[in-house]
Amino acid sequence: MKIFKYIALFFLLLIASFFAVGLLTPSLTYENSVVVDAPVEKAFALFMDTSKMKEWVPGFVSIKADSGALNNPGTILTLILLQDGQQYEMTETITTIKPNEQYAYQLDNTVLRNLVDVRFISKGNQTQITSNNFVTGNSIIWRSVFYFYKKGFYEQGQKTYDDLKKMIEQQ
Repeated sequence: MKIFKYIALFFLLLIASFFAVGLLTPSLTYENSVVVDAPVEKAFALFMDTSKMKEWVPGFVSIKADSGALNNPGTILTLILLQDGQQYEMTETITTIKPNEQYAYQLDNTVLRNLVDVRFISKGNQTQITSNNFVTGNSIIWRSVFYFYKKGFYEQGQKTYDDLKKMIEQQ
């Protein structure tokens, strides 16, 4: 019987450790960056072109303005993605738009809030696009899961920006 107590204690400690991770690390940050062979004006314009999103946003289905005019600070958008046969709806609130410099927004869904700040830096005929993300899970469980999935967030984001680079350079 003692062995069962030790096994039960081990699993309780494992579960407690999982939740402790979510308490101690409620958010994560990561950065993705690409250098695009295109001037900043072209890179920014194509990034902002919602008709091109299907080419670089994985699972993109649609985006529509719920309030405000598209591409203005304060505008609230509904973004719909399809992943693994499941449709996900997200709310994007545009916080900053500086043409050819910056696009920042808050992305919310049932599991997370992601503050995204995308910067465009002119390098002559090239543009460096850098995205900084600050992600918070909406519950202690999601915060713990995200801690263990940080590398996955980064890799998925980098693939998205690599696809953006490809799309811009093919135009």
